[in-house]
Amino acid sequence: MKKILGLLVFVFTSVSLYAQNDCTSPLVVCGNEGFDNIEVSGPGVQELNNSNSCSSQEHNSLWFDVTIKKSGTLAFRLKPESSDIKEDFDFFVFGPNASCGNLGQSIRCSTTNPVAAGLSHNHTGMATSEADTSEGPGANGNSFVSAIDAKAGERYFIVIDRPIGSSNFTIDWTGTAEFNDAPSVEIPTGTSINLEECDSVSPYDDHTTEFDLTQNNFIIGSQPNVAISYYTNNTDANTGSNPIATPDAYTNTVNQQVIYVRLENQITGCYSVDSFQLIVADGPPTQKASLEECDEDNDGFAQFNLNQLNAKILVSGNPADYTITYHMSHAEAENNTGNLSSTYTNTISDQQELFARVVSKSNSFCVSVVSVELIVKGTPNITGVVELKQCDDDTDAVTFFNLEEVKSKISVNHTHEVITFYESQLEAQNDTNKITNITSYINKTPSNATIWARVTNTNDCYKIAEVNLIVSTTNIPAGFLRIIEACDDLINDNDSDGIATFDLSTVDAEINNMFNASGQQIQISYYENLADALSETNAIVDITKHRNISSPFQQEIYVRVDSNLDNSCLGLGHHITLQVNPVPDFTINAPEFICKDSQAMLEVVSANQQTLEYKWRLNDAVQIIGTTANLTINKEGLYVVEVMNVTTGCKRSEEVLIKLSGSPEVKKEDLIIVDDFNGGNNEYTVSIENKNLGAGVYEFSLENEEGMVTPFQDMPFFDKLEGGKYKLEIRDKNGCVPSAILEFYILQYPKFFTPNNDGKNDLWHIKGIDKSQYKNGDIVVFDRFGKILYKNTVFGIGWDGSYNGIILPSNDYWFSLKLIDLNDKLYTYEGHFSLLRK
Repeated sequence: MKKILGLLVFVFTSVSLYAQNDCTSPLVVCGNEGFDNIEVSGPGVQELNNSNSCSSQEHNSLWFDVTIKKSGTLAFRLKPESSDIKEDFDFFVFGPNASCGNLGQSIRCSTTNPVAAGLSHNHTGMATSEADTSEGPGANGNSFVSAIDAKAGERYFIVIDRPIGSSNFTIDWTGTAEFNDAPSVEIPTGTSINLEECDSVSPYDDHTTEFDLTQNNFIIGSQPNVAISYYTNNTDANTGSNPIATPDAYTNTVNQQVIYVRLENQITGCYSVDSFQLIVADGPPTQKASLEECDEDNDGFAQFNLNQLNAKILVSGNPADYTITYHMSHAEAENNTGNLSSTYTNTISDQQELFARVVSKSNSFCVSVVSVELIVKGTPNITGVVELKQCDDDTDAVTFFNLEEVKSKISVNHTHEVITFYESQLEAQNDTNKITNITSYINKTPSNATIWARVTNTNDCYKIAEVNLIVSTTNIPAGFLRIIEACDDLINDNDSDGIATFDLSTVDAEINNMFNASGQQIQISYYENLADALSETNAIVDITKHRNISSPFQQEIYVRVDSNLDNSCLGLGHHITLQVNPVPDFTINAPEFICKDSQAMLEVVSANQQTLEYKWRLNDAVQIIGTTANLTINKEGLYVVEVMNVTTGCKRSEEVLIKLSGSPEVKKEDLIIVDDFNGGNNEYTVSIENKNLGAGVYEFSLENEEGMVTPFQDMPFFDKLEGGKYKLEIRDKNGCVPSAILEFYILQYPKFFTPNNDGKNDLWHIKGIDKSQYKNGDIVVFDRFGKILYKNTVFGIGWDGSYNGIILPSNDYWFSLKLIDLNDKLYTYEGHFSLLRK
């Protein structure tokens, strides 16, 4: 706790305390320390009218009561907290030995305004350097008047007033006169005057209790004539108003409440104020808690040991350090009545609220009351003794048990409970050494054994059930074995994986007949191994469509027969063998194509042809066209052969597609020739217009008149040709003969020639004209004026660039051409060319 060390310190820190007062309630000045940061507001009772020569009255005032202890000068300096020159403070001094009822005229006063007087500061006061006793108002004076030569025993009233501004002020005593001392608060070093008590008054959780404030009377020490009083606020303490009437039995209003103590000298009236806190300590640290018990008979009531709550309700600490009792109501816990026995059975079914009273053994006044809950939890509803029967898989009376099977016998709610198994009842109660292999547990005692089941529900309550394990012999004859055969199938696109689909229902009917004769109601299940059959796990779901995926080619199936009445095992063993027979393994030798008007052979190739039968069909036709391994065909189509193993009856079909091929069917009229006389524009190409050359797949080759042959290509198109004679060969890629050969010509006339007798390009003639295609034809050459320079048959050697033996100059020349083919069809062409000479 931070103490208030005397009156002066308190006044400095609480500037609003003396906002305004009057002569009858002045601030007594004790000691010679000044006052800091004092606030004034309001005039209180107006007491300065016509009582001073400074022409002013109270605006925002504060009265000081000054008694002189030792003679000297009475002087002071008042400084506003703000340095703003507009802050204006006045003062008035009455005395000596004036009284509130008879103040008389002030003996000192100053009402100078610092702004009006042109001062550089806003201070005021009394000083030994001044001679005047009054000044003001407004511009008159310098804000200071002369000090007072005060005598011991004299009493003065000093009134401070602020007519303009809002600043607080500080006052320092600068004279030589001394004032009476205030009593001192004497607190030994290391001692706190804060008072702390536990809440000893009900209710214990409201943080109020009774304090004896007089425990702090020791702060008077040995000072004579000093009275002590206690207050609930600072103002009352400083004015001496409203002291606490019964300080030896005071009840706090809030926790950590501040109490103010006033030490006052009964002779001088000087006093000091200090403060301390009243602290209400919490009772023992507690929290709500609950206690749960399982209800053995599920009637909603159970016996509780309330002492088990002691540690739970304490937030911290040792329960041994507290006295803890339990009560039916909060009031009984508060009043410490109706204490309950530690062994308690709830009186309200399922859930009941009680109240705990916690008292510190080290301080009996420290009490806490906290609510606790008693919760009754339901226990599993079980059958106490059950049986689980299992067939022996041999003759030793020891076998595997699937303990999962017995859970439904123990509890109808087993899917929402945890059921664990143990080999002794004590282990089940203590939940130790639980059986881990519950789906394949082996009985430790032949024929009969006992284990125990611990059934725990969602409330974490449990009960113990006894489980008797009984080993019985199978009622299915040991020699009963059925072999079911099936052919490897094409499911999953594989007919050689040793997997097929089996229907077990025929065996199902036989086994039913064995037991139905004796009136037993049974359930038959099938398993892929003995372990599953014993543990009743992974049973075959659809016995009419079982596939032996886990055991290709051959699989043993285990049959289990259980009673519908109590799930007892009546029969168990390997009574079915599944045999997967392979389908014939063969291939078909066949050509991809058959040539038109020819024959081909289809042949089945297999390692075991002596045990096979064959059926050939064409497409989806029903008619059988062959029954041997070989089939001769003369037409295209989709051929299907079904091959069956006559021993097993397993069969497999394969199909082969035979395509038709043949020689090309093409005529010369199907050719599209582009040359100088067929829109060539200096391009020379040949292609085939016929889009259906025949049934085959064809390729094409071209031979020119010089015997140069191109490689065969898939496209019936050739470009970048020159004038002349060509042979086009078209052949079937599949080898069907004969090939087609077409002769054709590319007509090309030179665009220029150079008749200089160098043996190159000396004659102008048209290439590609052949007598085998045309009966006759004429060529005429003329100049730009239409003068005929050369005329001859197209079959001649050509023009040499002269006219009547005269060599013609380089120039452009024109020609016209007439051709008559073998069918008397007339063709005419015109064009021009250049004659070049060097």
